Amino acid sequence: MIREHFIEILALQHRWSDQATAAMQRRGVLIRDVVPELFRRNGALSVAQGGWSPFPMDVQGKDGIGRKSQVPWVRFFSPSESNSATDGWYAVYLFTGDGASVVLALMHASTHANGDALIPRDARAIREAVDWARGELGEWMQHDERLLTDIALRAPKSKVSAAYERSIVAAYEYRVEAMPTTEELLGDLRDVVGALAFLYFARS
Repeated sequence: MIREHFIEILALQHRWSDQATAAMQRRGVLIRDVVPELFRRNGALSVAQGGWSPFPMDVQGKDGIGRKSQVPWVRFFSPSESNSATDGWYAVYLFTGDGASVVLALMHASTHANGDALIPRDARAIREAVDWARGELGEWMQHDERLLTDIALRAPKSKVSAAYERSIVAAYEYRVEAMPTTEELLGDLRDVVGALAFLYFARS
């Protein structure tokens, strides 16, 4: 079902509006509620709860604060390491603005909050963080030729998509016409979460 919901979200991206239209309300239900719960039921829980994550992990989906964002996301994180999407390291699915693909990225927080607005972080600081992570994950970065280091989210009306792109350490990209099975998606997610755990331990 994860695969099918991803395809539906990407179809809704073609009807994107920053207003709460019927299409965006449906997208919000999928992003905030349905998809995170499916991942929780498919193992995205702490080891103590019987899941496969090497650290206590939570799942969160967001589609905008107030106005609807052009790049909605679902992220996986340790609450002690990243208590919000504007802090720390996490794994995240980013849905491209043109509805062509979804990206599973290992990334650092790229923005900070100013009221209801998200402000891109300093580009130099982000580059230093990404370079550090790539240095720590040297072998992992080479283990799968599908891993990408340059991603385009194709969201020209987004004020933060460029900051997201700069903050990505490595990513898998799934085109809508060649969406993997749910089992394959979960396999890649386990892989990225393992790399995320390595970064958490490297920082401790």
